[in-house]
Amino acid sequence: MLSPNVAATMTNLTDRTSQSMLSTYRYHLLFGLYAAVTGAAFYRVHRQPYSTSIKWEQYETISKGSTLAAAIAGLTMSGGMNRRRSQVAQS
Repeated sequence: MLSPNVAATMTNLTDRTSQSMLSTYRYHLLFGLYAAVTGAAFYRVHRQPYSTSIKWEQYETISKGSTLAAAIAGLTMSGGMNRRRSQVAQS
């Protein structure tokens, strides 16, 4: 059985590792989510019985919307990093 200090240290280390992994791969996760959502929406449009011209308009709308959402999410995720840097520079 582990002592309370060792267990607390291991828990703290695990939390820091998972947090650093998330911060390290956040843009990879964002791209994966972007590709999955866009692909699922494209597949849904592909299965619709509408004409090709209507489908192309839907594809265009989906790609514009998901790209805009991913760009905003990426800027939001990097906003905290820029804020910390500017606060350090002012000190």
